[in-house]
Amino acid sequence: MATSKVLGDDDLLGEILIRLDSPTSLVRAALVSKRWLRHASHRDFLRRFCGLRPPRLLGFFVTGDWVPRPDSVFDAFPEFSSYVWDCRNGRVLFDFSETVFGIRRFGVSDPLRYPDRGVTEFPPPPPPMGPHAMLLPDDEHDDASCYRVDIDTRGRRRVSAQVSVLRSGAWTVLSAWTKLDRPPDRIPKLTLLAGGKLYMVAVAGYIICMDLAAASLFVVEYPEGVAYEYYGNLVLCRGDNSVLYLFHVKGDRLSVWLRRMDEHGAEWVLRDTVPSL
Repeated sequence: MATSKVLGDDDLLGEILIRLDSPTSLVRAALVSKRWLRHASHRDFLRRFCGLRPPRLLGFFVTGDWVPRPDSVFDAFPEFSSYVWDCRNGRVLFDFSETVFGIRRFGVSDPLRYPDRGVTEFPPPPPPMGPHAMLLPDDEHDDASCYRVDIDTRGRRRVSAQVSVLRSGAWTVLSAWTKLDRPPDRIPKLTLLAGGKLYMVAVAGYIICMDLAAASLFVVEYPEGVAYEYYGNLVLCRGDNSVLYLFHVKGDRLSVWLRRMDEHGAEWVLRDTVPSL
């Protein structure tokens, strides 16, 4: 009787579930009943649960010459013939070919949850064949399989973007362009998809943004004192509630900036500065 009273109290049940030691245990608890599942899958509860247990490293992939590869889905292809574009929620998006110089094909694999399924190959994307970025959707409610981004800066003071979206086995294309106050110099492959927007870092000191719903481009300047110096010293990261984070390394310091992208006229805010040594 005492047990049923405890487990019948929603507040106490929540406190019991929050004390489980791992996401695996939480999944098992959610299978007990619909009521437990409702508690375990509530967004506020999951945010609190994940905040108490930082994500564990499940694996990594290294691209480079003379790097040995562990047993994986990539073993089906010759050495150096596969390239990882994105990974999210256990899925890996990559391109591959039957030979090192063969035609590039694109596919996705879920080696953690479905190791025996192999590769789900995508239909050939629209031209051109050399994408700037290939991205998995960032929203669990997004029914797209893949986003392909192509950038053209040959006009120097003008940038155009073509985004091909794969849904239900078919590609649709979005296009946009905008004028620039100064040439981008170079746009490294540091593209981020977050909250229905694409963010592309330009070496010249700004971020090129594309609103996918409006099919429009706009520019956001770096925070004051931030500069692109080398690949990796400046990285964008998605946050909750339309917040864009920018991580910047300069000398022996790491600066963390944030900006709300759903507010017109929002400014960068310095969130934290951490010594890197």
